[in-house]
Amino acid sequence: MALRERQARQDPHSRPPMPASTPGTGQTDQSVKAEAARFSGFLVVGGVCTLLNLAIVYLLTHFDLLPYLAASIIAWEATILLNFALNDRLTFRTLAAHAGSWLARLLRFHGAYLAGEALAIALGAALHISFGLPAVLAQAIAVGVATLINFASVRFWAYRTRSAVPPSY
Repeated sequence: MALRERQARQDPHSRPPMPASTPGTGQTDQSVKAEAARFSGFLVVGGVCTLLNLAIVYLLTHFDLLPYLAASIIAWEATILLNFALNDRLTFRTLAAHAGSWLARLLRFHGAYLAGEALAIALGAALHISFGLPAVLAQAIAVGVATLINFASVRFWAYRTRSAVPPSY
């Protein structure tokens, strides 16, 4: 009887050990878990900032202090700065030391958010102005769409790690 068959009979619930890396990706289980934890933290921070973003839009538009587009831009800029402060301290703290100075990270973070912000502002304006959705609903939909773009750009550009050896292709 083969060794594997004897082991299976002794412990029917045992499984062969899983490989240390995900096939085809080269990523270890640990790095996948770390990215999942970062994404979860990013969502929590983003949730807090989204509530603030929506509150700013509501206050500025409900009381007719500013038109939607101006209120949206102010809300985005205010919450991007809070987003950076919280994500830098909490979500990406293990990468921050390897991603340059605080100012460099802030500038890259803000730059990374520009694509998501531009998309969200255009989408929110289209939903509100062209389709007549309430300002806060239009903003909420736009924020949801921008979330994945923002995480990817922040993680892989603003917090990219510098390696001593360039990748080989």
